[in-house]
Parts: sequence; structure tokens; C-alpha cells
Amino acid sequence: MRYGSTATASKEADTKKFAGNLIWVGMAQLLNSLVLGLVTMPWLTKSYTPEIYGIWVTMNVSVVLISPCLALQLGESVIRFLSGERDKTVIKRSIGSMLLVIMIFSVIILLIANLMAPYLARFLFANSDYTVFIRLLSIWIFINALFNFFICDLYARNKIKLLSIRQVALSLSTMAAVIFLASHHFTITWVILSVIILQALFTLAFLILFSIEIGIPYPNFNRLREYLAFSLPQIPGGLLLWIIRYSDRYLITLFLGLALTGIYSSSSTLAGLTSLYFGPISFVLFPLLSRLWDENRISEVKSYLEHSTRLFLTLAIPTAAGVAVLSQPLLKILTTTEFLAGQWLVLLIALGSICLGVYQINLNIVLLLKRTRIIPVIIGIAAAVNILINLLLLPRVGIIGAAIANLGAYLLLSIIVTVWAVRVVGFSFDYKFLVKIIGATAIMATCLYFFNAEKTWEIILAIFMGIAVYSVGLLVFRAFSEHDRQIIRRTLGFVSPSATKGK
Repeated sequence: MRYGSTATASKEADTKKFAGNLIWVGMAQLLNSLVLGLVTMPWLTKSYTPEIYGIWVTMNVSVVLISPCLALQLGESVIRFLSGERDKTVIKRSIGSMLLVIMIFSVIILLIANLMAPYLARFLFANSDYTVFIRLLSIWIFINALFNFFICDLYARNKIKLLSIRQVALSLSTMAAVIFLASHHFTITWVILSVIILQALFTLAFLILFSIEIGIPYPNFNRLREYLAFSLPQIPGGLLLWIIRYSDRYLITLFLGLALTGIYSSSSTLAGLTSLYFGPISFVLFPLLSRLWDENRISEVKSYLEHSTRLFLTLAIPTAAGVAVLSQPLLKILTTTEFLAGQWLVLLIALGSICLGVYQINLNIVLLLKRTRIIPVIIGIAAAVNILINLLLLPRVGIIGAAIANLGAYLLLSIIVTVWAVRVVGFSFDYKFLVKIIGATAIMATCLYFFNAEKTWEIILAIFMGIAVYSVGLLVFRAFSEHDRQIIRRTLGFVSPSATKGK
């Protein structure tokens, strides 16, 4: 009986910790996306031409792609192997050895990038005169790689609140710099340089904090081989996933021009709001599942995967529909009429993002099995599908072809990992629940369509109306079972451990 009480209390603690971390990470990523996406976009699109905005977008995309590769995906090893470590000597030696490897590898790559700057400029920006942006990009990638590495360290040491606050602080500082420089007609070069300097300062602050709390990191290569064996196989997968997620920008530039890259990216920024949900969920889920898996608590792994997927779909599906319906009036306010590309483009990109979310959540099964070598294979298949569809459709139907290509590739990935999860842990997908979610979403989208919001206050009112209509739809369709409601109450702390004992 005492064991049962202990197990129940442990489950309660895991659930509440998961919920608390999810809230902090979710709030941070929400503010980051709003600040660096929607808030800065009007200042950039209205202060610079679509071509210049296309440069900004291309550089941001390149930073997202190359930073994890420059860090050799060692941030994943930090989370996987150091999350439960309490020995400060082991932590600082492990971090020190990883940092040294990252620094050496980065110097080599950055030297090569600067020597090839004219060729890279022609490839990325379709203009060999833009070599200054290649040199700035190489510095930005290096700083971002170190920044994200220390973010992983903070998460491994369960400093979720601290890392969330610092991420928000960096986002707000970046927003202020971008708005000030853009509004005072500084060149985009100065805008990019300010972002790099701010991120470098925050990275230095992370290093100082680590040195104070744990000690100055110095290398010890005893476990480095183990870390690299886990992280290196994920690099090809990361590159291939980037091909699916961002290569459309380069292909659009190649086939249709840099201006249309900027136009496509403005719609993608709105559609990407669905990633606000799967980002925090997958970020918080991995270390928790790793611990449960090592403790052979397979049924709880299955439960977390199922409920995380349901939570994600409950939030993401209505968001995708709502953003699509409101996208054109929103873009009129946030940008100029040059950036309007239609509701269907936004909807297709958003649906692709939903499929990507399902993939990211259930990919944890592959990581738990340590089958990281198979990841490049499945992503490679999806990337080939993506490129093929892009090559076929971009010249014929324009930028909407890129959205179709992304949706097809992400759908394939989500199916593969979900089937894998079914076979390994008996993951079950509730199709009745999905139908109810889609039904409530359809009612909400219909109401938003006929509301026909145009002005800012009308859009704000439409958002609240959509939330209300969707919530009522969930109640009418009885989307949540009593078990679901019990989990929600327990997660929020409304039910004590003793109240749920034996259930």
C-alpha cells in the first residue's frame, strides 16, 4: 500500500512538473514568436523592400539550419545524458569537452565559409555582391550555436524558469533594436549586426552563470565518444529536415526571385503559429520520457505520448483554421499589399506544421530506442518527396506549390513515426476525438469567415469570438471524456494525490 501511495505521488509530481515546465517554455516561445515574428515583421516589411526582407528571412533560416550542425547536435547529448547528473565535476568536464569540440569545428567551418563567401552569396541570395551578409551570417551561426548549447545545459539542470526568462529578455532586446534601427532607416546590415551583438552578450552571460554555479568548464574526453555516438547521427537528419522545412525559400528564390521569397515567408510566419504548441511539448517531453523509459515505465511513456498528441491537436487545428481565415486582413495590417498571397497558402503551410508537430512529438520513440541512425533515412525519403514536388509545382503554380510540397513531406513523416509508436508502445490514435475537434473547428472557421473582420479591433474581437465558439463546440461534441477532465484537473492541481488513489 505504501508503494502504491509512493507511485501515485511520483506520477502526480511528474505530471505537475511536466505541466509547469510546459507553461514556462510555452510562454517563452509564444513571446519569442510574437516578438521576433509578428511584432518585428511590420517594421521590416514597411521599412525595406521585399528583396531586402528576403535577405533577412534567408539569413534567419540559415541560422536555424546550420547552428545545430556547427554544434554537432551535442545539445541533445547534454539533455539525454546530463539531465539526471548531480556530480558537478562530471557536468563541467562533460560541458568543457563538448565546448572545445564545438569551438574547433566552428573555427574550421567559418574559415571555409569566409573563403567561399562570393560563391555562397550567389547560392543564398542569387547575388555574389552580398558577401558581407555571408560573413555576418557565419558569425551569427557560431554565436547562435553556443547560445542554444547553453540553453540545453540549463534545461538539463532543470532551470526552466531561468532559461525562459532569459529567452524572453533576449527577444525583447532584439525587438527593440530591430524596431529602432528599421524605423530610423538604418541599413539591414546594422539590424543584423545588432542582433548578433545582443545574442553574443547573452551567451557570455550564460557562460559566466555556468562558471559560478558549476565551475569553469574544462575538457575531459572520457565520455565524449558516447556523446558523439548519440548526437552525430542526428546531424544528417537535421539537415534533411531543414531541406523539407526551409529549402523552399531557396527554391523560390531560384525559380521565382528573392521578392517572392519574402512574400512567401510573411504568410509562413503567420502559419507557423501552430509551432508554438509542438515546440514546448516536444522540448519538455523528451527528458521526462527518457527517465520513464530507463525506469521501464512503458505504460506511462505511452500515456504521455497519447495525451501530448491530443493536446497538440486540440490547440493546433483551430489555430491553423483561424489564422488562415484571418490571414489576409492581418497581413494588410502587418505588412503592405505586396505581401498578400491568399488564405489557401497560409492554410496549407499551417496544415504542414500540424503534421510536423505530430512527427516531433512521436519521434521521441526513435530517440528512446537510440535508433538515431534510422532518422536520416526516413527524413531523407520525405526530403526527396519535398524536392520533387517543389521542382514539379513551383514553375507551374508558383509559391503555393512549396506549401503543397511541405504538407506532403510532413504528412509522410508523421505517418511513419506514429506507426512506429503504435508498434513499440501500443500508441493509440483516437479518431473519434479528431473528428470532434475538426467539427468544432469547422463551426468556428465558418463564423470567422462570415464575421469578415478587417480592422484591428475587429480582428481582436474575431479572435476572442473564435475561441468562445470553438470552446462551446468542444462541449457540444463532448470531445473530452471524464478521464481527460480528471487528468486536466490533476495537472492543474485541483485534485490531491489521495483523491486519485486507485483510479
